[in-house]
Amino acid sequence: MFRKTPEMKARRRAREAAKGEIDLTTEAGRRRANNELVWGDHGFLRMKFQNLHQISDEMWRANQPSPKQVAEHAKERARWGQILENPVAREFISRHDSKNAAAWSQPESQEPDDPNWIRYSIDLQRPGALLEVKTTSAYSRDKWGKVGTDEIPI
Repeated sequence: MFRKTPEMKARRRAREAAKGEIDLTTEAGRRRANNELVWGDHGFLRMKFQNLHQISDEMWRANQPSPKQVAEHAKERARWGQILENPVAREFISRHDSKNAAAWSQPESQEPDDPNWIRYSIDLQRPGALLEVKTTSAYSRDKWGKVGTDEIPI
């Protein structure tokens, strides 16, 4: 089996250091980062072998995901966030506005007058109130303001 000597490792580290930091704001920097991920960090193996297996009923283990896999996971999280908005909204109403529960409905999408804003949909409304639900993981809940306030990230 081929073994790298300490001198070979030192030469490689020196070559990498001479290249400098990777600048992800440039096309060349992004290309270099991708090449490092695929070839330098054995990404070509992870494309074929995900090493995905279940550890317990609640946990799975996998190797480092590729950028494509990260994007796919983000789409899945967004999908489930959207699916869960209505049950979360209904539960919120049952806990905080049960006397008006029948008055809540889903409004039509709104086209704003200002062309700098995009079309939007409020999750639920009733006379005098709007409800917009966002679901998030426990890992990012601190980005949504103090508990009990209406602070939201902008």
